[in-house]
Amino acid sequence: MIKEESMKIRSKYSALKAKYKSLKRKVKSEEGIESDFIKIGNSTLVEKHKLNMCRLSCVSKFVSDLLDVVFGREILANSSMKGIKGASKPPLPENKLNDVMSYTCEKFSVGVDTVRAAVRQKLNVAHKSRITQ
Repeated sequence: MIKEESMKIRSKYSALKAKYKSLKRKVKSEEGIESDFIKIGNSTLVEKHKLNMCRLSCVSKFVSDLLDVVFGREILANSSMKGIKGASKPPLPENKLNDVMSYTCEKFSVGVDTVRAAVRQKLNVAHKSRITQ
C-alpha cells in the first residue's frame, strides 16, 4: 500500500515536472520572439533587423525607410499626415506617426519640423509612385 502511494506521488511529480519543463520552453521561445522587436516611442513595435536596415546617412532617408517599415507602402500611398476634412485620403494612425517622429528626433537630435517635412515628402513620393504605376 505504501509502495502504491509512493508510485502515485512519483507519477504526479513526473507529470508536473514535464509540464513545468514544457512551459519553461514555451516562455523562452516567446522571449526570443519578443527580443526580435524594438519598441520605438510609446507603443510601436518594429522588427529589429528591419530597423537596423534603415539608412542613417540623413534624416529624410531614415524617416522614409522607417515609415515603410512601420506602415507599409500601400498605406503610405493612400494616406495623409493629418487628414484634413474633405480630403480623399485618411490620416496615418496618430500614435504610430508620433512614435516615428519622436524616435527620429531623439536619434538625430533634430526638431519636429524637420521630421514633419521628411514625412510629408515621403507621403508625396509614395502617392506619386502609386499614380505612375
